[in-house]
Formats: sequence, C-alpha cells, structure tokens
Amino acid sequence: MATEELQRVAAMGFRHLLGIMSPNGYSRPAPDDLPFWSMVEETGMVVSLHGGGVGGRFPGSPPRPGAPRVATPPVRDQITIAAGRSGGMGVQTTLALFVFAGLLERFSRLKMALIETSAGWYPSFVDRLDSAYLAHRDHLSQGSSLRRLPSEYLGEVRVNFDRETDAIALRNGIGADRLMFGTDYPHIGSYWPSSRYYLQLLFKELPAPDVEAILWGNAATAVRHRPLEAVKAA
Repeated sequence: MATEELQRVAAMGFRHLLGIMSPNGYSRPAPDDLPFWSMVEETGMVVSLHGGGVGGRFPGSPPRPGAPRVATPPVRDQITIAAGRSGGMGVQTTLALFVFAGLLERFSRLKMALIETSAGWYPSFVDRLDSAYLAHRDHLSQGSSLRRLPSEYLGEVRVNFDRETDAIALRNGIGADRLMFGTDYPHIGSYWPSSRYYLQLLFKELPAPDVEAILWGNAATAVRHRPLEAVKAA
C-alpha cells in the first residue's frame, strides 16, 4: 500500500515524503520494505524522518466512537519531547539501524532528511558510530558488514534544526550545505512568536551564502532533481 501511494503522489509531482517509521510499522527496516525504498530511490523523492523515525505499529482497531483522534500532551510532556528530540533521541537509533541493515548501502541514491530533530548532536554521533563499527565489526553478523564507514553513508543526509545554537556553532562539522532551518511553528520548542527576531540573532555572524543555504537553498537543492519520466513510466 505504501509503495502504491508513493508511486501515485510522485507521478502527481510531489517531491517529498514525510515518515515516522519504516513501512512495516516499526523502526527497524525489514525485507518487505525493499520495494518501497526502491521506489523512493527511483522517484528521486526526499524521505524525511519526522522527529526521529521511531514508533510502534499502528493499532489495528479503530478508535472508540466519539473519542478524539488526536490527543494533546500536557505542557510538561511536550517540553520533555522537545528536549529529547533536540538531543537526537530516537533518530540516532533509526540512522544506525538504516546503516547496519544495509539500507543505505543497497539504495545509494536514497535522499534523506531529518525533520524536527535538531543537529548539534550530529558530528559526535557519526564519530562514535564509526568508532564503534571499527572496534566491533569483526563480531557483526555476515550481513551487517559494510563496504564504507557509517559516516560515509550518512554524509548526504540533510538535518533540520529550529531552536538551537549548537547547529550554527558546529556547522562546519555538520556541513553548512546540509543544514536546514525550520520554525517548528507552533510547537513548544520553537522561537514563535518571535521567530524573526531570534533568527537575526542566530545568523548575525554567518556569511550571507551560509544564511541563504540554511534558510532555503539546501532544501531547494534536495528536491530539485527528479526523474519524472521514470516515475510516469513505472
């Protein structure tokens, strides 16, 4: 179902897919997902992991009659969620699973982005992932061996940040050509309603090309090239 829907919207001209987990309903990739990821790569669409790409299987039974479909967590829980995402909670596990399951090796042209995850944690994470792999790769199962370092598979992933200064301070380690800013309006972790004021403070020391790239250029580049003819032919 996910593959058919992806093909339908790609043919309509959509360039971006937002997800919170693998098509099988869990965070860990599975063999049943391969046709889906193949289609993502073929269409050239960008797949973004919202909040980290983690979650459990959707319940099979419909909600009770009259029950609200969306529950708003208390402010305390919203703050906890925002703090966890700003530290890369959840998305680090998902990226490691994508790497060690061979997903990014098999689909080398897959374009990925991280949405609402912050970015300051990224340089340290990929460094630790490489170190762990080099130290323990001899103990991995045969199917988990990689031809490149984990950081090389993750080298093209674009990373979104909102209310964070570390992403700017560490932009050279992350890659200024991979950072994207989002207002995260109107969530509790955002600068709203003073977004423009804080943006001026955040970017005041940055060169103009970096500001342009982070605010819109990197996102535009990610979705620029799509083989529409291949999508329609499929």
